[in-house]
Amino acid sequence: MVLNNLKFENFIIPLILFFTIIMGFIFNEDSLGGARNDFYSHLERTLLFKEDFFYYFLNYDTLEHRHSPIFFIFSSKILNLSKTVETFRFIHLLIPLLIYFFFYQCLKIKFNKIDDKKLAFISSLIFLSPTIRSYSIWPDSYLYGILFFTISIFYFLVYKYQKYNFLNIFFNIFFLSLSSYFMPIFSIFSIYYFFDFFIFFLKRKLFKGIFLIIFFNIILALPAFYYIFFLDINFLRSSGEWGLTEKTFSFLNFSNKFFYSSNIIFFHLIPICLIFLNKIKSNFFLLKDKKFILISLLLLLTFLFSDYDNIYNNLGGGGIFYIILNQIINSPNLQLLLIIPIAYFFVFLLQKNFFNYLILFILLFSNFQLTIYHNYFEPIIYLVLFTLVSNSNFDEKLFSYKNLNILMIFNFCFLFISLIK
Repeated sequence: MVLNNLKFENFIIPLILFFTIIMGFIFNEDSLGGARNDFYSHLERTLLFKEDFFYYFLNYDTLEHRHSPIFFIFSSKILNLSKTVETFRFIHLLIPLLIYFFFYQCLKIKFNKIDDKKLAFISSLIFLSPTIRSYSIWPDSYLYGILFFTISIFYFLVYKYQKYNFLNIFFNIFFLSLSSYFMPIFSIFSIYYFFDFFIFFLKRKLFKGIFLIIFFNIILALPAFYYIFFLDINFLRSSGEWGLTEKTFSFLNFSNKFFYSSNIIFFHLIPICLIFLNKIKSNFFLLKDKKFILISLLLLLTFLFSDYDNIYNNLGGGGIFYIILNQIINSPNLQLLLIIPIAYFFVFLLQKNFFNYLILFILLFSNFQLTIYHNYFEPIIYLVLFTLVSNSNFDEKLFSYKNLNILMIFNFCFLFISLIK
């Protein structure tokens, strides 16, 4: 981890953007719209853990909450030290700084030929994320999940781009496991890492390495398996979907996930579309690509079998395109017009790289619950796009100040919309 040669002038804009989070804390910003209510719901459970840890640890399902108990255990300890709720909240303002620092370090590893000032600038997109801002001001387990997930990416990139060292692989697995204990949705990224490690060791006939990564994953997963299956405290159950009749494990939910999650991911990649518009227009041969045809058919089929209306009427969500076309304009069939540009851009962005497509499918199905919100995707998309996705177009052109400003303006606009909605 390189800490030397850091120039203060490179970090002026990131510091200004971080200062806006502090201002948000002062004025009780909630750009997500539900973070404040969620926090006070979490606080009730945190106080219960603070009063009687062992009882609620062994009877956690009585609290009827699908968040991991680790967050409430951890929060109760911090609350003990901080004494007041306001101090407890203020301490969490440090976490976006840590996420920023590790994201910046990740970019330095992957794009080591790009000017540090540009990398510091693009890393500051973290501070414009409504999810990270809201969960820093109103602490939530998702914030810890993103932090430890970013650290896991850092160690993965050290192993991938610098020098192979099994210790880096171990740290990658450990921090992803830690991330998953706070937010179980991050556990699905272990599939991506495992495939990469497996191929790496298999090519070099290092079969001992394959055994070790499997062993470490099992050991780190044992506490969760014991808690859920042996103590029979399954906080992940989907039986209480707030009175909805839909089932989490159903073709309906699969269809919703594929179609509407694709829409949300595509929305957040609009600035990337604008940046590479000329290259996109010069690659019309992709319309004949088998992957384009397959993704288009999957989007079409999942749209035909999808139905998000009941969920939206109860809990909202669905994404900006869904709300505009389905709820405001009241022309749901217009959503079909999104299929071609989404499929085309996905193929352009992901190219002929198996791991890129694996990342896409992991993102699409990383949330098993019925609701589909922007905050499930918007902080993670840029993290994985600039660190895990490989694309030959991600050269110095991407990091021109003109293109960085496009990314910054788009995310400013999204934050503004989130604040006034």
